[in-house]
Amino acid sequence: MRKTLNFRTILTGFLRLFSVFRNKLFRRRRSVKYLNQELEKLQQLNQSKDQLFAIVSHDLRSAVHSLQISIAQLKTQLAQANIKEAMLMAGNTEQTILSLQSLLNNLLYWSLSQTGQLNFYPEKFSVRWIVNQVCYEYFSK
Repeated sequence: MRKTLNFRTILTGFLRLFSVFRNKLFRRRRSVKYLNQELEKLQQLNQSKDQLFAIVSHDLRSAVHSLQISIAQLKTQLAQANIKEAMLMAGNTEQTILSLQSLLNNLLYWSLSQTGQLNFYPEKFSVRWIVNQVCYEYFSK
């Protein structure tokens, strides 16, 4: 009887120990799975960030290039004393600068919103201004 009791005790202890190791292994597998999911999310976010920077840098580069051309043409018109044409080009240059400023502001607001530093206060506004701005940017290039 004593041997059976010892065997049962050893077997019960072994099963408990096995159960503890199995639970730890299961938790570890779950935590590794969780970490892999989080790593995948971070990789997707990083890819989105890279795409955003590519788009923004392209837009900034286009706007700066447009400014360079406008300034060169403005210099030419001023050198030829063609004031009306120079004024028209100055107005176009000013619109390009406003568009560039808007792009930079949007980038700043986006970065503030991503870091939780921007409070959202919805307000009503005229859609006409936005449509005019988009039309100007689309047709002026």
